[in-house]
Amino acid sequence: MIEIREIKKFLLRAINGAAGPMPDLALNQAAKDSLAPRPLQSDIDQAKRELESSGLIIGNDDDLCGRSWGLSTKGELQAKKIG
Repeated sequence: MIEIREIKKFLLRAINGAAGPMPDLALNQAAKDSLAPRPLQSDIDQAKRELESSGLIIGNDDDLCGRSWGLSTKGELQAKKIG
């Protein structure tokens, strides 16, 4: 089982590398496709909740596209630190 900490690092890097807000479904799929062992959806959801509660990522709900994620200023700084 992959650690939540590793999932959080991946999520920060993935959102940071996106051209704009990253759709929730795309972020979930990227984590599942890129991390080994493949994380459970519940672990990805937990990692996103922890990042959001820490003020590192910001979720935005849109009626047309659903939920998408971006980095806060604090999240941008953290993403740069972890590379």
